Amino acid sequence: MHALIRVAAFAAAVLVGCQTPVLADDDTAALRREVQQLREELDAVRRDVQDIRKSMGPKRTATGWEIVEGMTIHPEGAPQLGADDAPLMLIEFSDYQCPFCARHFHETMPKLREAFVDTGRLRYMVADFPIERLHPLALKASEAAHCAADQGKFWAMHDRLFQSQRALEPWNAHAEALGLDVAKFDECMSTGHYAEEIRRNVAQAYRAGVTSTPVFLLAKVGEDGIQVVRRLRGAAPFPVFKAEIEALLAGEAESPNADSQ
Repeated sequence: MHALIRVAAFAAAVLVGCQTPVLADDDTAALRREVQQLREELDAVRRDVQDIRKSMGPKRTATGWEIVEGMTIHPEGAPQLGADDAPLMLIEFSDYQCPFCARHFHETMPKLREAFVDTGRLRYMVADFPIERLHPLALKASEAAHCAADQGKFWAMHDRLFQSQRALEPWNAHAEALGLDVAKFDECMSTGHYAEEIRRNVAQAYRAGVTSTPVFLLAKVGEDGIQVVRRLRGAAPFPVFKAEIEALLAGEAESPNADSQ
């Protein structure tokens, strides 16, 4: 603090007198030492602030995934793709009116299916997370997908809804295009048969730290059930998924702290 006062006094003298004050050599050397000390103290404060920020935020892997510990999740009625004995599961929380979810559907999901789902190394689950306050048709879109699932056409409806994101209504037009029993589909939709189940899944997702779409959870599947180990917020290119999935499959990320930054 004394050093700061002396530096301020020196600056004031320069401003008021419009000239550099004359200081003895000893005073000049002392002032330089005090300025250097102030710089070092400020650097230490900056490092402390950075450490505090790191400790408050989630630990992340080299590819940007958040490290998750001690989380299990079991969305009701969530459709899945892939082998039942796949060692990993990717859970996507999605909203049919979300443009970033559509980007993932068009650009990344096909590559994930080809590289990992079709080869038996990854099970893919879609969990509903309609954000009703932003997307007024998202809940009914999720219902449409589940009503189509009653007739064995969940994935066909899922794909069609994303391909028709700007023309979601009327819902029965999609059912007719997919060759569904339209009367049964309309009854399912009009009664809101799946609305409460979807909202329960949304509540569970909030408890898992999901607040936006898309969000992805990577989980290990074993005798103890589905153990979530990674979380990614937002649409990301395929290499981000590929690197983390391959690391987990190879056992390179067993320790939660080993790959954190």
